[in-house]
Amino acid sequence: QLQEARAVRSQCVIVTENYEAQRKRWPPAGRHITALYTDDAILVYQAYNREIAKYAVEHKKFQGCEHFSPERMTWIKTNFLWMMYRSGWGGKRNQECTLGIWLKRSAFDQYISWASTKGGSRFADGTNLVRLQWDPDHTPSGTKINLRRDIQLGLKRVTGFVSGEDIIDIQDLTEFVATRDYSNYENLLSPREEIYRVTDEKTVRSLRLSPPDGPWESDTTGEDDDEDRQADEGKCNNNNNNNNNNNNNNNNNNNNNSNNDGEEGLVEGVTTTRRKVSRKQQRRQQRQ
Repeated sequence: QLQEARAVRSQCVIVTENYEAQRKRWPPAGRHITALYTDDAILVYQAYNREIAKYAVEHKKFQGCEHFSPERMTWIKTNFLWMMYRSGWGGKRNQECTLGIWLKRSAFDQYISWASTKGGSRFADGTNLVRLQWDPDHTPSGTKINLRRDIQLGLKRVTGFVSGEDIIDIQDLTEFVATRDYSNYENLLSPREEIYRVTDEKTVRSLRLSPPDGPWESDTTGEDDDEDRQADEGKCNNNNNNNNNNNNNNNNNNNNNSNNDGEEGLVEGVTTTRRKVSRKQQRRQQRQ
């Protein structure tokens, strides 16, 4: 078993590819899970502060880290550029360290089968709460791609994740992130991500996944990220009142940002509708 585990871990290598080449390959619209994955593992990302990141990389788990609480929802992403957008390429407070967390594919598939957009845990003891969100994809510079959405999962009291049972490896990608020139699209190398194909039809319907090979429908529902409302990413847990107040302020600011993102998507739809109405009115006036 130990040799088998080592063999699986040895396959957890981050393969990169030119961003522009990947962009041409990805679907232009719809709901998709884009990820770097192997036969046994899938790479997800999370950004934490230095204390949590150091512990996780050393121990390959989060259980036992005094700064990490399983009672707070932590959001993992399969999409590298979405993680970069959220963390500001590692420039945001408490998100300085980017971790690449290689999950067992069987565990990830279990997570998405548990996922829901609202409500509590499906388990009587309240464990394994997985929250699903579809958010606009982003370019390296942070521009939203409103027609295409990618997945992120909020995990709370997910025992296999916290204990490390579901984790094959945890890699510190902080230096990798720091050396990316995200302003140079033509030469930017990012993790090579493909459409993750979900084989369970019930999960496909539950997630409302778009067909990997099309046809694709544009998704402009206005569902945007509320991820940082919970202020879960990278935050140390302590009882210091000043820190709590700062976290609350950060939550409010992030709420405003998330709400603004949602409004932007809706406004675009409203504006388009108004333009159509305006054109119809113009045609009627011309006929008259």
